[in-house]
Amino acid sequence: MSNSSRPNWHFDKDQGTVTLTFPTAPPVALVMKTHDVEELIRHLGDFRGQMSPPVALEYDLAAPTIQAIPGPAWYSFAEPMQGQSVFAVRDPRFGWLHYLMPKDHAKKLAVILEAQSNLPDSSPPGKTN
Repeated sequence: MSNSSRPNWHFDKDQGTVTLTFPTAPPVALVMKTHDVEELIRHLGDFRGQMSPPVALEYDLAAPTIQAIPGPAWYSFAEPMQGQSVFAVRDPRFGWLHYLMPKDHAKKLAVILEAQSNLPDSSPPGKTN
């Protein structure tokens, strides 16, 4: 698909509006405020969750690159009805994401995170501190 046949995204100076222009004849522009973008993301996420192929169940450790959010805000609390852990992580792109973790998953995560927190700090090869 050539660039001229792709939609054009424009982030407005007010940083509260995105304009999406479709290359139709005549062109059609969709102006979205923050709330509209959040609603679009939510709906697209819901649709993606039902599409084929599904997102892989296993994480690919050989993935060439990741888009990690450094130091995200997070919060966890016990879900009162079943005692499972609710784990919430703030993603600046998608808002607060909530995960309900069974106790065995929470315990496994705690063990892994503790082990990782005890690893020595590393520096890039060939560089000394």
